[in-house]
Amino acid sequence: MPTLDDLERLAKAATPGPWHWDEDREHLLPDGADAYTGESVLFAAPCGYENSYPVISDEDASYIAACSPQTILALCRVAKAAKEWREHGPGQSHCEDEDCPCTSTVCQLKKALAALEQTP
Repeated sequence: MPTLDDLERLAKAATPGPWHWDEDREHLLPDGADAYTGESVLFAAPCGYENSYPVISDEDASYIAACSPQTILALCRVAKAAKEWREHGPGQSHCEDEDCPCTSTVCQLKKALAALEQTP
């Protein structure tokens, strides 16, 4: 899984979002652009099209690949633990063990952050 620094670097290099699909779902576009301006993030030609291969910049392809479901779920766990901390405080943490069954917000946040920081 990419680290937070990797995700930040990739996000900064990618085409700024938000992105949307055109009505034919052939062009992934930055908001405010249309398929005819040449500003596509991704062009995926329909099968049988003369040049039926995806067209995407290296930066955008790397960013999309880094944002796997595993990565996004890890970010969601961190965000949820941070929200829980904000709403209910840190709770009592009495352990340093990574495999601790403790459900305190501190432990949950530590575990979520540790999972996110693991490098492949």
